[in-house]
Amino acid sequence: MADVSHGAPYGANYGATPPPWPPAGGGGGSASPPLASPGQRIVARALDYLIVGIVGAVFLFVMLVVVFGVTGSDDFGDGEDLVWSFFFFFAWGLWLCLYDWLCLMAWGATPGKAVVGIKVVSVDGQRLTQQQGLGRAAMFGLPQSITCLGHIFVLIESMVGFSDTYGQSIHDKAAKTYVVRSR
Repeated sequence: MADVSHGAPYGANYGATPPPWPPAGGGGGSASPPLASPGQRIVARALDYLIVGIVGAVFLFVMLVVVFGVTGSDDFGDGEDLVWSFFFFFAWGLWLCLYDWLCLMAWGATPGKAVVGIKVVSVDGQRLTQQQGLGRAAMFGLPQSITCLGHIFVLIESMVGFSDTYGQSIHDKAAKTYVVRSR
């Protein structure tokens, strides 16, 4: 029979705040690794932006070479200008989402996080599920497809983690994840 204490049909702990972990830089045993500091997270994200930007620029260059090679023309028409502008400005968020999701699923960290020595875990300390990884990546990356407004949103939602007890940004809270030190 289900525990119906406090009127909660799934027990008293259903929907409760995740178990407390030590604050950023705090101690902790094997069950609770120390949380990543805001500085570590910023450096990791800057490295990831650099990686995504370089790969995106190489991809764009290769695509331009292919287009020019196929069409045999070095002129852009009005329609082509619009398509490339749309791709450049709006594909960024999709690329960030894909990058974060695939890296988190494969290694538990993006290359930037790995270099800094941090990783993303579920609130229970386990590896992320596909839903958590995709949700976290989508909440962070996809808003950046909206030029300017999306970047402002992501900046604000990421800064929430600076004042949060557990260092969680909104994308961490939505996906029920923590960013912890891995070494």
